[in-house]
Amino acid sequence: MVPDEFDDMAIHIWTANERISHALRNMVIREMVSRKRNEFSESLSSKQNHMVIAVRSLCEDHPQGVSLKLLARHLNVTPSSASVMVEALNSGGYLERDVAAEDRRKVRIRLSPQAERFYDEADRIIQAKLRSLADQLGDDLLPQWSALLRRVEKVLLMSEDDAD
Repeated sequence: MVPDEFDDMAIHIWTANERISHALRNMVIREMVSRKRNEFSESLSSKQNHMVIAVRSLCEDHPQGVSLKLLARHLNVTPSSASVMVEALNSGGYLERDVAAEDRRKVRIRLSPQAERFYDEADRIIQAKLRSLADQLGDDLLPQWSALLRRVEKVLLMSEDDAD
């Protein structure tokens, strides 16, 4: 492949992914606003929203809650920075903090029930939008797109692990 062609494709991949993510976020926001469900997330900054989503994602592998250390490492911030943001999100009703039963010195963080409901509803909207997209593109394209994204994610996560 010619370097200029590769550069053009790399830029297109990056910008297309950004535009697709942005379009999906806007669709979800519009739908949540129309359902009067967006009040919950209106006061979140993008960094706070990113943290809540990170906690939700990490809790898939850690259902008892995620440690502050793991959350900070995942977000590439210091534990003290993560702690300040967790405290603000806890005060706002987005996250819950509990002392770990196995070690009272450790804190476990997870989404509040209200945040779980909000993000579960957002997931349902995203799924409906992707179903509609699959109907428009054809049933064979979505599995291919998903498989490709899984491969890219796996390679990137392996690269990230190697950097640690």
